[in-house]
Amino acid sequence: MDLLEQLAALADDVDRYYGTDFGSEDEGERANRRLKLRMRDLIVAAHEAAQARVLEQALDLLCANTGCAEDQAIFLEIGAQLTGRGIVDEARMTACLRNAPVNRWL
Repeated sequence: MDLLEQLAALADDVDRYYGTDFGSEDEGERANRRLKLRMRDLIVAAHEAAQARVLEQALDLLCANTGCAEDQAIFLEIGAQLTGRGIVDEARMTACLRNAPVNRWL
């Protein structure tokens, strides 16, 4: 599966996540973290494959799905990893967070 197909599958999985009734809060949090880590992994893979469009779309998916404090904590963790590796610059991560749905609470 190429990176664009992986991105589409991941977006579908995100949609399914929001429609899933998890058995516990912990189960939902684990599923959320797994999705966000898959987004990170796709961003890294796109960077390594020099596929800037996929990288931006995957980052946009991450930003668009940062809507609560739990998401923000995961986003900050992933952001530190991506900026630390030089994959995404600090300004892009800051802009992403500023425009993320979680910002309505800040």
